Amino acid sequence: MNVTEVKGKTYSALSEQSEKALATLDKISNSNFNISELPRLKMPSKEDNLFTIQASGFRKKVESVEGIVVAQNDIRFYWKKEKDNNTHSPVCFSNDCISGLGTPGGDCTACSLAQFDLNKGSSNCQKRKAVLILRREDILPLAFVAPPKSAKALSVYFLSLASNRVRPCFAVTNFSLSRERSRTGIL
Repeated sequence: MNVTEVKGKTYSALSEQSEKALATLDKISNSNFNISELPRLKMPSKEDNLFTIQASGFRKKVESVEGIVVAQNDIRFYWKKEKDNNTHSPVCFSNDCISGLGTPGGDCTACSLAQFDLNKGSSNCQKRKAVLILRREDILPLAFVAPPKSAKALSVYFLSLASNRVRPCFAVTNFSLSRERSRTGIL
């Protein structure tokens, strides 16, 4: 991730002509708004190395996304595997990593499913990071839910910004992908 300082009002949503958009953003941030209603930035499949920007009726593949992070939050998902070994929608979700909604639900900090399993090298309940990325040309931010490894890298990145006294909304960040090998050498 690369960082550049935001100078002036170079973002469409931050310009004076976008008062209606700003009012919409304020309304969204002050309500029980569902992140799934925003355009999404989706991770690629294993065969692909491109993000997908997805909005209603629109899909576009991109190598990278540049913008400012207007909000970020740690979240948790728990998927229960079915008999056919498929996973469906999460059966438990937490938008604050404190209180889970669904089954089992309750206190995430006391939940056995959220505890790290040394044998698996992970927990059953995955901790992720939800990030809202505002690109220059957009009025509404892209919603991005980072997978566990990327969530950890984003946390380190946000901590490094904070240690340099830079808020994520004042830094232009470039989100891009790179393939990494596992400890066993698999891509």
